[in-house]
Amino acid sequence: MEYVIIGSSAAGTAAARSIISNDPSGKITMITMDSGFYSRCQLHLAATGKREDDKIFLSLDDLLKSPNFEFMPQTKVTGMSAKDKNVTLENGTKICYDKLLISTGSRTFFPPIPGLTGSRSFGLRNIEDAKAIKELLPYISCVAVIGAGLVGVELAGELAEAGISVSLIEVADRPLPLQLEDICGQKCAELLDKSGVDLFLGEMAMEVVRDESGNPQSVELKSGKSVPAEIVVCAAGVRSNIEFTDGTGMEINRGIVIDSFCRTNLPDVYAAGDVAETTDSLTSRNMPSAIWPVAVRQGKVAGTNMSGGEDMLTRNTGMKASVNVAG
Repeated sequence: MEYVIIGSSAAGTAAARSIISNDPSGKITMITMDSGFYSRCQLHLAATGKREDDKIFLSLDDLLKSPNFEFMPQTKVTGMSAKDKNVTLENGTKICYDKLLISTGSRTFFPPIPGLTGSRSFGLRNIEDAKAIKELLPYISCVAVIGAGLVGVELAGELAEAGISVSLIEVADRPLPLQLEDICGQKCAELLDKSGVDLFLGEMAMEVVRDESGNPQSVELKSGKSVPAEIVVCAAGVRSNIEFTDGTGMEINRGIVIDSFCRTNLPDVYAAGDVAETTDSLTSRNMPSAIWPVAVRQGKVAGTNMSGGEDMLTRNTGMKASVNVAG
């Protein structure tokens, strides 16, 4: 059996381990844009220098020791054919599969704010973002973070602890609006404020003003306020990495639609992790559940079912998240 896994993060690696357990003789080819397997939950620590880059990388040794496991890092998939059962790489190479797992995760969504994209504007979805931010921190004094979700709040807190002047801009009236209700949200705001984060709640970023060199100077808000910024980090949302599925007939809403077995609507094609969308166990809504434990669980289920076993998603919710705020 030829297995292809696109993506090397939580879902992809969990799937690979399930496949090896169920089908030791099956060949697994893992293709990923990343240089390795690392914890995206710790990118804010790498970005602020609190943790060395190599310390957030996790071991793939057990997979790499498997004689039937091939790892293709820093490799981009540009297309796929469900009919011919292959995926196409950027260099034109086609890799065939019997079973395919799409676990390509998500990328930062940059809203159409004038001046937002450009020099010294970052998301925080990969190790390259974290490294670029860390390299600039010794030379700047202020950072604006747009979006007070899990990523934005943790990054803002770490920046403040590192002595950087940081402004956190959020359109809702409280930080972590998807996780916290009013009372806990206000408590979180108080913690952030005491830790040195300048909060701009109920505010909308309208423009990033740049200097003659093209670097950020400020973020202008809808209220008329101006927030100083030499670096802008956008943490206002994500988009699934699914461009290579164009023209395949894949069912996609906010993510690739999967059932409780992690199957897509295409034969022998599965999806798991941030790229996937299925029923949330808590809310009963179809939605992506973009947190690490869900990705691991979906990866295990997908890998088991791909390799002849049977497993189902009985616990699938993004509502059980944890976040560290000001210690």
